[in-house]
Amino acid sequence: MGRSGANASHCAAVYPTASWSRGWPWPVFPNARYVFGAAEFDFWRRGENVCEARKFNRELFVKIALPLANRSSFVKPGEDIAPGIRTVDAAGHSPGMLAYHIESEGKRLLIWADSCVHYVMAIQRPD
Repeated sequence: MGRSGANASHCAAVYPTASWSRGWPWPVFPNARYVFGAAEFDFWRRGENVCEARKFNRELFVKIALPLANRSSFVKPGEDIAPGIRTVDAAGHSPGMLAYHIESEGKRLLIWADSCVHYVMAIQRPD
């Protein structure tokens, strides 16, 4: 089972460059269940208040993520999307963006995507 918590700036991860040669972006995982944050998906779908610098991200969303809507699940912060995987509010990079808290066998991981990637933090505190 595949999952994608992709936002508009992560669309290339769902459809690699090679798939574009077919004339339409084919998903890497055709049987996957795609999971999107409901608020962020709605923000990109509406396309209102998207700053000029992010217009290209919206174009990618419309071309790549929007066609997946009928086979996707839409979640809110605090929901479990699978055993041990819970959504966490990470709005800021884009409205409604989610992070994912994963817990298994007493170990935890927070996947922040690009909501908290900064070279100073990564170098000074790699933990």
